[in-house]
Amino acid sequence: MNLEVLGRDPHGNISSQPPIKSGKNRGFRGVERGGSWISAGGFNYDSPQSSRSPHGSWIGAVQRFGIRVGVWDYEGVKEFYLFMKENDE
Repeated sequence: MNLEVLGRDPHGNISSQPPIKSGKNRGFRGVERGGSWISAGGFNYDSPQSSRSPHGSWIGAVQRFGIRVGVWDYEGVKEFYLFMKENDE
């Protein structure tokens, strides 16, 4: 299972781009190009500790279709995302 580590860009959007290393946006990720990340759910703060384990079988299944899967971790709460390409019309 190959999960891409995600972060937030300066606009608050999820991004897989490398972190910005200097300037006022230091620590944020670059703006995502070629599509966007769509939430596929994850854990939340109200989940009981006993149910906080990822059920990863769906991740392998969608990756076999060539869909990129990423995870954003915010203070121990993980949210999974699927990458949706922009239409090339």
